[in-house]
Amino acid sequence: MTHAYRRSAKLPGRLLLLLIGLTGGGQVAPGFSQACTGVLGGAVINQTFGSNGSYRLKPGQTTYQNVEQCPQDGEYLIARSTDCYGGTWHSVPEDHTPGDADGNMLIVNAAQGAGEFYKEPIAGLCYGTTYELSIWVINLMNNLPTNGCYLKSPVPLDPDVTLRIETPDGRVLQTINTDRVPRTSMPVWLRYATVFTLPPGQNSVVVKVVNNGPGGCGNDLALDDIQLRPCRPALRINFQDATATTLALCEGGTALMQLASGTNYATPAYQWQASTDSVSWQPIPNGTDPLYTAQAPAGGKLYYRLLGAPVSSGSAPWDTACSTVSNALTITTLTGRACGYPPLYVPDSFTPNADGVNDTFRAYYDDSGTYGNVGMDQYEMTVYNRWGSVVFVSREINASWDGTYIAQPCSEGAYTWVVRYQFARTNPVRRFRREGRVLLLR
Repeated sequence: MTHAYRRSAKLPGRLLLLLIGLTGGGQVAPGFSQACTGVLGGAVINQTFGSNGSYRLKPGQTTYQNVEQCPQDGEYLIARSTDCYGGTWHSVPEDHTPGDADGNMLIVNAAQGAGEFYKEPIAGLCYGTTYELSIWVINLMNNLPTNGCYLKSPVPLDPDVTLRIETPDGRVLQTINTDRVPRTSMPVWLRYATVFTLPPGQNSVVVKVVNNGPGGCGNDLALDDIQLRPCRPALRINFQDATATTLALCEGGTALMQLASGTNYATPAYQWQASTDSVSWQPIPNGTDPLYTAQAPAGGKLYYRLLGAPVSSGSAPWDTACSTVSNALTITTLTGRACGYPPLYVPDSFTPNADGVNDTFRAYYDDSGTYGNVGMDQYEMTVYNRWGSVVFVSREINASWDGTYIAQPCSEGAYTWVVRYQFARTNPVRRFRREGRVLLLR
């Protein structure tokens, strides 16, 4: 079954109420909302009440009596449609669930006294995770000018229910009140939703539906499609110094990947994963920081992604059911001529003795076009002494090291250099890393 609808303006601080007509063009009524602001995952529960009228609630799920025909006060019926009480109720030809065949709904005639009439325990949840709970409700009373049960009750009662989320020991985590569910001239389903966060160390809840008013004349309703879905933060990663999502590196080359946005958990934990096919993922040993330096594989292509989860008791569940999954980045390995080093020449010695010959040290780039280059757009040279301290850094290829550090001459000997450079205007981006040693002679 397909419903068309348009959105209404959001009312701050309230719960959004969507009214969707069963008979074609839907409408949106004023209402209230708490909506998921992250990424909704698959339904942990999706209570549709089965199909073909064969579904029954489990023992303990309700205090109401199950019947096979139109329910009286304090009774419920699970059926594909309802056509009860000679037009006093709406004739509802099918349930709410879109696309199902002969799907059921829970039809409730409220008991004389207010109280809980449905509950469902839910186990196997993820601590520290935010969930969205939603339910669809319909007021079964027809909106006729004289739609009373008898002369003493010319105006029937409208349903007023509370959806409550509790821990198994009865601690209330969140509630949502429908207030008065309005009567309409046609069958109209209303969606109510709220969000809550599961406390640390807690992995189960109990969902309860409570009737806030007495039965008798009116207070008749149907429920369908009770859903609980994880609401996770959007997690995005990128290369630290490139906007592309795919980088081409020479074998042994490296690229720094980082968390760009997401994971607003109070105490987040992270795990990097790698894959050769973007389908089967394996955790990277010690890859538990928001930054990770990836190395080009010996050949082919590697995919990377980051998982995020809240920490509880010093551990994190790295299955995707309890983790936020980022977008993927790709590193490919260049081979052959595409990875040749001749365009960048680095001398192996220099003599900073002020004789005008070979007095400085720098790299030289062949931009003649012989190798099909399209222009280097990033460059960095770093020089280290034998203790690993940086003595020179340059991001300009024409800048030279004169053999000094803090305006003092460096001693003779071997110095390690690392050069990183890339061509971002190619597709994919070509990134290179070279290192070697230069001999300083005086």
